[in-house]
Amino acid sequence: MTYLDQANLASEPKFRTRLGAALAEQGRSHVAEPLGRLIMNSPEEGVAAFVPFVASAPGFGDKFAQAGNSDAITDGDILSAVQTSWDDVNTVQFPPEE
Repeated sequence: MTYLDQANLASEPKFRTRLGAALAEQGRSHVAEPLGRLIMNSPEEGVAAFVPFVASAPGFGDKFAQAGNSDAITDGDILSAVQTSWDDVNTVQFPPEE
């Protein structure tokens, strides 16, 4: 895995589209929360918020490099990375008041 692999994955249109679909699916069950509303109101903002976390998920860069595209990253991989990253993205987007 290299940072270039992660960067190329993060900018691949097909990967971003698939990530957006996973976020829409997950966002539907979180519309009572600010992050869920952000995703459902502006899918592009949702992708922008999640892509650094998901593209850097363990193994994603390697899978991208080996395949030359995001096809080796399954929908299940993306879903798992979204679910694992949810709390971190929420904290970044909506920091707790101190």
